[in-house]
Amino acid sequence: MIIQTHEAFLLKVRSVISHFFNLILSCMKLYLYVLLLLFSSKTSAQHLEEKLKFRSINSFGLLTGSRGEALSVQTIAGLKAKKWFAGIGTGLDFYEARTIPVFLDFRQDLQKKSNTPYVYGDIGTNFLWLKSVNQFQSTDPGSSKPQLYYEAGIGYRISSIDKKAILFSAGYSLKQVRQRFKSFSQAPTIELQDDNYEHYKLIYRRIVIRLGLEL
Repeated sequence: MIIQTHEAFLLKVRSVISHFFNLILSCMKLYLYVLLLLFSSKTSAQHLEEKLKFRSINSFGLLTGSRGEALSVQTIAGLKAKKWFAGIGTGLDFYEARTIPVFLDFRQDLQKKSNTPYVYGDIGTNFLWLKSVNQFQSTDPGSSKPQLYYEAGIGYRISSIDKKAILFSAGYSLKQVRQRFKSFSQAPTIELQDDNYEHYKLIYRRIVIRLGLEL
């Protein structure tokens, strides 16, 4: 009877020890799995970070066309992957009618070098900064709607040691401005006058030269 009780006790001890080691083994497997998951996530994040890099481009431009010369200021923020860049930009366009362009910007380096020529293109819309006053009805500020804006050209990037770069570019730019002004028909009395509207759509074609800094 005593021998059977002793054997039963040993079996329970062995069972407890076996469960204990199985638990430790399971915890070690879980720990290794978590480490592997964290390592792979970190590696993927680093790999993605190496592929995609945030860049901002700030530039001043000289616009010249049939209406004279004017300045342009732009700021663009986006992501760069190898030779490609895509971003969104805005700025101020002082040519004839002061406008605020909002656009998508796409660029491609032509060489896999730190100093390389590149091509670029912008497409978007522009808003009037201030409503122009109708030259015939100075009391009416008029109304306007966003219109087409685009720019395309070629440039050259000179990179520095700290991964900044100076950009030179030249291109062709177009912006449209549309306004509506209220005019009044001539009549003997004010009561007989009808409200009429005059519509103006202006298209500005310019050559643009830009100097910028890529950060």
